[in-house]
Amino acid sequence: MRPRLIVISGATGAGKSTVAGLLMEKQELRLRRVVTCTTRAKRASETGGVQYHFISSPQFEQELSEGKIIVPNKFAGNNYGTRKADIDAIVTSGEQTLVTLDITGSKTICEIYPNALVFYIWAPLETLVARSKARGTAGTNLKQRHEEDPLLSKEEVERLGFVPLENSAAPDVAVNNIADVILSTAPFVTVGIY
Repeated sequence: MRPRLIVISGATGAGKSTVAGLLMEKQELRLRRVVTCTTRAKRASETGGVQYHFISSPQFEQELSEGKIIVPNKFAGNNYGTRKADIDAIVTSGEQTLVTLDITGSKTICEIYPNALVFYIWAPLETLVARSKARGTAGTNLKQRHEEDPLLSKEEVERLGFVPLENSAAPDVAVNNIADVILSTAPFVTVGIY
């Protein structure tokens, strides 16, 4: 048995989406990924409903006011949030649920789902900057992005009860470490005890 809700967290450029995508390829984990909503423009490499649900600002605000979107966050002028119904549908089906969130969202999700198992992906700032440049998002707002989505120290991550993992080289190492923990952890692990 494994945890029901698995969260991949980290600062902008840490490799959350890459790691989550590689985890989804590991059939033995039997994960289902929760797709987050965003009001930002879709990148050329993205498909709606796969990386994100791309929705309008008015639709986002309506769903947020109705309590349908949880863990809302505004980042670089765009809204992000996860639909609670999407998480609940997977969790109640008994399947393993994977969600990718920034640090603020991860803290909030632990208040709603205290048994979540959160992995914090860490990479040095120079690696984060290089990744942002490579994907074309390293404009003048890069400093602002890391102020809004700050790096956490290993001590802070452990204090929060999250599992820290470095992802400064090939993401396969982080992915394999996460898979090992998921496969060896009892379900409903309480954050802060791990």
